[in-house]
Amino acid sequence: MAVGAKEVNLFRIQSKSIFSHFNFFCTNQSIDLIFLDIEMPYMTGLEFLSSIDNFQKVIIVSAYEQYALKGYEFNVVESMENYVIIHTSNSKEIVNITLKKMMDKLPEDIFLQVHRCYIGNLDHVVAIDGNILKVNSHQIPISRNLREMVIDRFV
Repeated sequence: MAVGAKEVNLFRIQSKSIFSHFNFFCTNQSIDLIFLDIEMPYMTGLEFLSSIDNFQKVIIVSAYEQYALKGYEFNVVESMENYVIIHTSNSKEIVNITLKKMMDKLPEDIFLQVHRCYIGNLDHVVAIDGNILKVNSHQIPISRNLREMVIDRFV
């Protein structure tokens, strides 16, 4: 297991008594992250989310395009062997996926691999300074062989 990564226990709750199940897990387990479906049998995921206390890390999932987010919160994705570190404005998350697989899942018009170890969110680029791409408060290197392509995306 990579440094900083931790073991994850997954629980799936599907019932009318979702609140009692969730309250049980909250009192008996440490919950770091919730994957929440929009379409659920007895209420929407958003209704559920508004009814629970302050959870900072919720990933909303859906198979329906009308619920897809148009923007992305993360600024930079950094490779770490078979893991990536997703840098957001206020956190870092380690995910078990390669940088290549991550890039394949991201929209090409918003994200660009600028170095063998970095993907940048083009919507959050504030400057290019030599071989450095400034993505909000993050500074990531631009590889020499990709520099011209990066510049062309902004011209």
